[in-house]
Amino acid sequence: FAVCCLVFTASATKVYINPGHGSWGANCRPMATINYAAGDTLGFFESNTNLWKAFMLETKLKAAGFDVKMSRRASGGSGTNEYNKALTTICSEAENYGADYYISIHSNAGNPSNYILQLYSGITPGDNRTYSHMPVHSETSRKITTLMGDNQYMNEVSCWTRVPYIAGDKTFAIDIMGWSNGYGVLRWLDVPGTISEGMMHDYTPETYRLVNIDYKRQESFYFAKTFYTWFCGKELPYGAIGGKIHDVYQKQLFPDYKPNKNTRDVFRPILNGLVELWQDGQKLASYTTDTLYNGCYFFWDLEPGTYVVKATPDGYYPQEDTLVVE
Repeated sequence: FAVCCLVFTASATKVYINPGHGSWGANCRPMATINYAAGDTLGFFESNTNLWKAFMLETKLKAAGFDVKMSRRASGGSGTNEYNKALTTICSEAENYGADYYISIHSNAGNPSNYILQLYSGITPGDNRTYSHMPVHSETSRKITTLMGDNQYMNEVSCWTRVPYIAGDKTFAIDIMGWSNGYGVLRWLDVPGTISEGMMHDYTPETYRLVNIDYKRQESFYFAKTFYTWFCGKELPYGAIGGKIHDVYQKQLFPDYKPNKNTRDVFRPILNGLVELWQDGQKLASYTTDTLYNGCYFFWDLEPGTYVVKATPDGYYPQEDTLVVE
């Protein structure tokens, strides 16, 4: 990751990261893919996906001068996906840490569409109900969460079916879920905070994208962009290019693969496809798509400027596109 050299005259901004869920149980949301059965720890688990996003966000924020604390981390190396703490403990730990912001990283499920749900510690404007624990930073949380949702929506590798849904967790919980006092991971929180449900992990094309390490890193990039903009008042000094390559003549991957119609998710992802990054006639980097049926490629830490992406997978006509990193 690019290092952003910031000089702080006071203590660094503190971000507390909660990778949602933990371990390899049924409540940690295993999903089957072509490569791995549900429950195979090499495949998709929301808990492990959340953990990897958190590690990558931690790396980006520390490189930019932030102070970071995580509710759980791998005790035996990244990827061991240990149990999380109790929700009350997580909230207390964030407050005792003196967090300037708290983020609980998740993905969502249970809807045939694919959209971003961002719930902030607070109450949606217009909700005049009284709750047993009234959040004290609702407006700050709402503004930061809205910015976070806008940034996540910049992810054009996914196919979204609607704009991000932003709401206070108290309001959303009682109106949609029937819970009286908000989401447990925010319920007792007295610092600004967000639950990020970044996508629908049971939307099949998204499941396959989420097993790609760089696709997870992309979400962390947008989290970091949010914190950098809000707390530092600047844009990130580097950018990235990402996308997918797919075969437009092969549409059905397997019977249970259910992409949203009229999106490019209907096309079959290309495996082991070579993608190259060029600038001013020179090749800067190359990326070979994985064999996990997502077709994703990414190039990171790019200076602002004009780039050419060339895709030359075996057995296909080559294609290229010119892109500007701002």
